[in-house]
Amino acid sequence: MNPEQTLPRLPANSRLRPHLDAAAMVERIYVRRHESLIIFLASLAFYLFWAVVLTLDLKLGNGDALSRTANAYYVLFSRDPHLAAIGFIWPPLPSFMQLPLLLLLRPFRLAIMAGPIISALFGAASLAMLNIVLARLKTPEKVRWLLTAITLLHPNFVFLSASGMAETMILFFILLVLWGYQQMPYGTRSWVICGIGLALAFLVRYEALALIMGVAVALVLVYWPESGQWRDEMEGRLLAVMVPPAYAVAIWLFLNWMVMDSPLYFVQSEYSLANATDIAKNAGLAHPLFLAWHNIFYTLSYTVKRLSQQNIAFVAGVVVSSLAAIVDRNRKMIGMLLILVSVPAFTAFQVFSGSLATWLRYWFYAIPYGAIVIGMLYRMMKGRARNLLVAGLIGLYVLSILVSAFTMYQDQNTGGDMQRLGAYLLNPAVEPERRANDSYYKFRHDAPILAARVDEASADGLVMVDANKSYYVILETAHPERLMITNDTDFLSALQYPRGKVSYILVPAEDNVFSRTYPGIYDGAYDWAVLVDEFPDTLVRYRLFKVIPD
Repeated sequence: MNPEQTLPRLPANSRLRPHLDAAAMVERIYVRRHESLIIFLASLAFYLFWAVVLTLDLKLGNGDALSRTANAYYVLFSRDPHLAAIGFIWPPLPSFMQLPLLLLLRPFRLAIMAGPIISALFGAASLAMLNIVLARLKTPEKVRWLLTAITLLHPNFVFLSASGMAETMILFFILLVLWGYQQMPYGTRSWVICGIGLALAFLVRYEALALIMGVAVALVLVYWPESGQWRDEMEGRLLAVMVPPAYAVAIWLFLNWMVMDSPLYFVQSEYSLANATDIAKNAGLAHPLFLAWHNIFYTLSYTVKRLSQQNIAFVAGVVVSSLAAIVDRNRKMIGMLLILVSVPAFTAFQVFSGSLATWLRYWFYAIPYGAIVIGMLYRMMKGRARNLLVAGLIGLYVLSILVSAFTMYQDQNTGGDMQRLGAYLLNPAVEPERRANDSYYKFRHDAPILAARVDEASADGLVMVDANKSYYVILETAHPERLMITNDTDFLSALQYPRGKVSYILVPAEDNVFSRTYPGIYDGAYDWAVLVDEFPDTLVRYRLFKVIPD
């Protein structure tokens, strides 16, 4: 839709009309030819290099990322391959996108690289999209390149882009939503882009629910003049944006209901976040965030602290840009700020409700968002004051790299993976001592030992394995088709009476489905389960039991 078609459709008293001229309608992106492609390819090469180093050499990664790879693996290579094996706890897109890669990587015994490759792709794509968002804010070329480079090199962003985590994937879709929002209300494409971005974001992480609400509020705030005619048109455009995510949510609820007998299975399951042992409402007084539970002041202070540990420039920039937008009565920028803060606000609410772990990665949004608020200030302010302010924020952005590295090194509540990364950055000599607190390292250390014995046992008959606890073993085995795992459709019936259905059960010492069903099985409490092997060389204790048939 060109300006000549759009301007006459606006009511004469519309607040938007004075700002819509031919130049403003187009909002051209001032980027060089192939600039986005160059940023993407250079960033991808950088992140793929670190994906190989972290995953294959240093064994530094995240167990949640590895389990998403395992969920995709079951769809293709398990004894009972079916699409529902991808699971219904986490949103399906991160695992679903790994399916083609697993077909290529498994013959080389590199299935564990599927997740890191996907996160590297989306990390690189996010940087290219960040550059476009900054360009639409009319950030000078050298400044936006500098901001993109700082984001590229931030240690936490590097880790998330190279370790298979879903954060870079949802970030890409958030930036896609912002890109669509920036183009509004010029043509229908912008509304469609925004809606599709919201739908895909929900299929990556549940925080997207807050993003959906933030976008809805922003659109109502920005595009609701007094005219009744425009109100009707706004209604249609809101539907254009909100229908795709509404369908995504509805389909996910429906699939949970059809397959797992509850539309809210993903929040009610024993494996869901609500029942996690590392959140305040379940861990109790010993949890570092127990004092923040239902305490608004502690929650706010913790939120500001964690966001600052990721990017001080974001915290300072949000305050300054909010004041600038309010003083300037710039509703478009106020709406953009609402979209930006929606997900961190939801994360803060999780702290308040006692349902969030202490991991530093939950606050990573501050890293790229810092670049965006700097771009917003460039758009809203002018003169020497703007230049000094932006220079100061860029300085804080660079300083945040050191602050983040120090936090990972010093703070014991950032996660075992983050503590090891901080040690590698600041004091490599202490890194070996920190491996004992990193579950991912334990998994990678134990997987070959356990998989070799499981493959040997499975030659005699089916081995029953709890996929929720031992997914890393399944990924390492040469014959996953000889395992009966939690995701198999006949697992529950076999669990109720395993005799004659399986030959072995692999039981970890920690809480698992076998110990809950048969208390004391790990200690040999049942005469039909005979201990045949222990694993003294593993970091996580396991025992292999032979199941005596009837």
